[in-house]
Amino acid sequence: MVLVDSIIPHHQLAEHFDLICNGLGCAANLGQKNVSRVAKTEQTIPDDLVEEVRAFYQSDYELFDKIDEI
Repeated sequence: MVLVDSIIPHHQLAEHFDLICNGLGCAANLGQKNVSRVAKTEQTIPDDLVEEVRAFYQSDYELFDKIDEI
């Protein structure tokens, strides 16, 4: 059961930020703070941990896959 008014993927936040502010009746700027200057590195996560996280968040992943339909 979804208990929120809007679900916005982080990668689409900038696109929807004004809509959110208008709905809340406020004005704000979406800045970028704490932006890392370090290049991303390849990190390996153990397969058993990946499976555990996938199982734990399975319903969240399913919801995220349907986000355009909601």
